[in-house]
Amino acid sequence: MIDDSKQERLSWRPKEWLTAAGNPFSRPVLYGQIRAGRIDARKVGKNTVILTPPRAYLESLPKQLRPAFGRGRRRKAGAAA
Repeated sequence: MIDDSKQERLSWRPKEWLTAAGNPFSRPVLYGQIRAGRIDARKVGKNTVILTPPRAYLESLPKQLRPAFGRGRRRKAGAAA
């Protein structure tokens, strides 16, 4: 008899992967990360199977946080444009 609690999961469907990762971003962003090569995935017929564990992907992200930029960032009153 095999103890399933000690076996690591080998693959995820996209929805399962996002749920296991805590839904850090949308499905289109997930597919963008796959196209960029940051997440390893394969096609089996019409199905996408993700091989990179969510934890491994999240741990590979940079640890440094930088100030916000772009839309939504508010400037201090009186600051030069």
